Amino acid sequence: MVTTVSIRNGRSNTSVRERIGPHIPVFLLTLFTAVGVLALLSDRFRPGAEWLVTLWSGLLGGVFALALGWLAVGRSRGRMAAVSVLYGDAVIATIAVTAAEPAMGFLASTILVVTGAYAMVLPQPRVLWVHIAVVLVVTVWLVIGAWSNGPVTALTCGAIAIAVNLGLVAAFRTASRETRSRLLVQSELAIRDPLTGLLNRRGFERRFADLLRHAGGLTIAVVQADIDNFKAVNDLYGHEYGDVVLTAVAQRLHAVVRDDECLARTGGDEFMIAAAIEHRFIPSFAERLRSAIDQAADPVSITISVGVAVLPPMSRYSREHIQAVQRAADQAMYDAKRSGGNRIAVR
Repeated sequence: MVTTVSIRNGRSNTSVRERIGPHIPVFLLTLFTAVGVLALLSDRFRPGAEWLVTLWSGLLGGVFALALGWLAVGRSRGRMAAVSVLYGDAVIATIAVTAAEPAMGFLASTILVVTGAYAMVLPQPRVLWVHIAVVLVVTVWLVIGAWSNGPVTALTCGAIAIAVNLGLVAAFRTASRETRSRLLVQSELAIRDPLTGLLNRRGFERRFADLLRHAGGLTIAVVQADIDNFKAVNDLYGHEYGDVVLTAVAQRLHAVVRDDECLARTGGDEFMIAAAIEHRFIPSFAERLRSAIDQAADPVSITISVGVAVLPPMSRYSREHIQAVQRAADQAMYDAKRSGGNRIAVR
């Protein structure tokens, strides 16, 4: 299992997931434990009071325990990531404000940039705000402690600590936003038909899965619609005009398909529509689609054959149920074509 950061695309109702494996935090926590042990062995870092040495030892032991926890914990690693950031902040802050020399405290405080960078990828914004508060409090504490060495020195060290911790986190935040924007664009392109702008087959499957989850006990109507005599249109008028016809059909279907229904171009001249609907409204739903295409003003007649299949309400829809209803809709569409086209057939 991994920590998953989900980026939701509101327009297409899909999400991109960035996965954070356990190897990164385990490595960082183990490395930090080793650095902390070296600090305990250094006279310039190690505090003079024995109880502080004991406190450092206990805190570093907790860091190592967190590293082992990442390997042991399964589904709750999202929470484990937040705990790691907050506990890491607490340990670094303690070491920084109790270091033997103020200069060493400032040096230790710069390690907060590591927990800050990790807080950036977590879905809990409050963790980042707590981290920023810790950085400010620690820096102010260290500046006050170093004031006896001269205000200029103390303020300069404080400014450097702020610049390192918050400046780098701000830069990482900007880069992270750009990455997420790029991922959203890529996810949108991956599920869209480039000609019509409708969902493609992959996009339909994702949207259809959401529709099933939120059906609320309603019947699921699945429609397979195919443009009548589309091959003849391509042969007579060329593929460019065929693209115009496909775009027009897509626009007309999109105009009558509601936001809680899903529409996709799933093949050359094939469109699939699904809706959670009361059973008695299925005929009018199918007619709404058919009549949207058949318009007398068209210079070349454009009609569609509509096949409808029905999936009754279920507590859980299996892959077999979904494939069966899609096959039934496809077969019903061919029934409508064999009947002369511009018709509706239900299975």
